[in-house]
Amino acid sequence: MLHRLRTSIVPVAALLLTASILAAVVSIGAVHTRSYTPDIFFVLNGAWRVLNGQIPHIDFYSPFGPLIFLLVAAGLKLSSFGVEGFGYGIAIAGLLVAALGYRLITRRLPPLASVFLLIDLVLLAVTPYPLGMDPERGSHAMSYNRIGYALLALVLLESFHPARHRLDAFLAGATAVALLFLKASFFFVACPLLAISLLGKPFPKHRLAPLASGALLSLAIFLAYLRFDIPAILADLRIAAAARSGALSFSLVIDSLWIHSFDFMRLAAILFIARRHDFLSLFYALAVLGGSLLLMLTNNQGPVLPLVDVIVLLLAAAAPRTKPAIIVALLALAPAFWQAGRDVYGLVQAAMEPAAAPTLSSPHLARLHLYPYQGPSPEPEGTNGRSFVHHINDGLRLLSQHARPGETVVTPELGDPFAYAALRPPAPGGFVLLAYGYTFNDQHRPSNDRLFAGADLILLPKLTVMTGTDFAHHARLFFPYIQAHFHTIAESDEWFLYRKRR
Repeated sequence: MLHRLRTSIVPVAALLLTASILAAVVSIGAVHTRSYTPDIFFVLNGAWRVLNGQIPHIDFYSPFGPLIFLLVAAGLKLSSFGVEGFGYGIAIAGLLVAALGYRLITRRLPPLASVFLLIDLVLLAVTPYPLGMDPERGSHAMSYNRIGYALLALVLLESFHPARHRLDAFLAGATAVALLFLKASFFFVACPLLAISLLGKPFPKHRLAPLASGALLSLAIFLAYLRFDIPAILADLRIAAAARSGALSFSLVIDSLWIHSFDFMRLAAILFIARRHDFLSLFYALAVLGGSLLLMLTNNQGPVLPLVDVIVLLLAAAAPRTKPAIIVALLALAPAFWQAGRDVYGLVQAAMEPAAAPTLSSPHLARLHLYPYQGPSPEPEGTNGRSFVHHINDGLRLLSQHARPGETVVTPELGDPFAYAALRPPAPGGFVLLAYGYTFNDQHRPSNDRLFAGADLILLPKLTVMTGTDFAHHARLFFPYIQAHFHTIAESDEWFLYRKRR
């Protein structure tokens, strides 16, 4: 009787809690932003390009796949292009995680563990602050990392507990390939997890066909959208991978290993008390640790490892119900509980905060309130708050005074915000994000013709929201080309406006 009651509570609790979380995300819309505002605008830039018929990799340079732009584009369509559509797009992603998670999680874990993991992954996908940072640092920045981790956790779950349900394996294969078109690094972590699931004895041949079918269908759908232009896709991803790997160092790897030594210990402890001494469990643990460190080094995120939390929970659910084992499991799960609590706090904080900060002058951006961040590790002056608002509004005023109807505009500032901010047609070619050491470097970058030749107008900053080093790289690599192919037609306090030479 008690077992039936617990089982019946799971769908009700999952539905109510998930609906509450997603309703909060929709009501927040454009979160009041304190952090990484240019990162928000590069996603809006990509979504705006998609809404105007452009395709990532083919029509513009993108180090990311189309999935995040398609999600936010759907949100913008729902909001009539209002910036609150960013939050709607994240809510759509959360709904997908919830639906897929309910299917995979509740078939594999006890009722309480199922509800916790499902809600934890939905929160992971949608909570509006950068992963692992201060929950009061409200921002949709790096939301693609949150979505990537949530989907990757579901691939891990299905691989670690492979059931005989062919649909589950199909969904895992499709989700893994979808990660390639979100952010390629997540896909490369998913591949070993799926491979390990095929190492059991006897060989689990019942998994192979649905895994491959899901992966191939997902691949076909995304490639069809990208016009099967595989060379263009690989060229963009190769530039981004080479630029990011060039910025890594041995010391960064050593620092990450030291920072996460406790994660190694808690995973080893839970393996021991769960009595999982087989090679497959060890392979999963090593794949999760290696993949987590890879993502930690290549993402812009705080020091949290969501995949370790998930595999610890999976092992804890299978551990003996002895008092020592329960104590060890609770200690090992403490970081997961802590992070889930932080996400709840971050969501509540975002939902309750009053609108009392400056906004950009375009009406469709009026709900994006930009606050300066004054907590730990503050960002450079001008990347948020009043300075950023003045910076962008000054550029918008210059465009409204001197740009002709239908002219396209590009700026080498990080997020290239002006096409969407002014609701102008995006330039052919161009980019969504130019971040030195992340998406390009001296040796690996798109040509200047690809980046700028399709634009009618270029806005060049006098003052910049970038750090001095980033600005120096942009000035050195891009400004001579712009000044040779465009001529100055106007200037303001913070911008020069250039028009293409005819």
